[in-house]
Amino acid sequence: MNKNCIDGFENSAKNGSSSTSSAGPGGGGGGGDNRSNGGGKSKRVRTIFTAEQLEKLEGEFARQQYMVGPERQYLAHALRLTEAQVKVWFQNRRIKWRKHHHEQQSQQLREIHQRSLSSLEHEDCDETGEW
Repeated sequence: MNKNCIDGFENSAKNGSSSTSSAGPGGGGGGGDNRSNGGGKSKRVRTIFTAEQLEKLEGEFARQQYMVGPERQYLAHALRLTEAQVKVWFQNRRIKWRKHHHEQQSQQLREIHQRSLSSLEHEDCDETGEW
């Protein structure tokens, strides 16, 4: 699997584990804010997905960009993650897909614009190459 396809999850390939410091079979990180004993907000623990989990998640995303209801529940159970973790992963992956898709479209438009400018320059020249 191409690591560039899973930006933001690089640690999973290095670590090879889905466990984090929060409780739960999938490593946690799917809930709300975690509060310390002092009552102040602490940073939510980031879920580190295994390579196998990412492979399955990416495969499902390639098949369908939206995962809801029983399918999400089944996938979460199969991957030993919470439904919230699967839900958030799909949300983040859709955002990444849209960004990449938008960048591709922008690049294509720039190329088309460049070609049209180039062809206009050639049309405006006479046979001697002068304007």
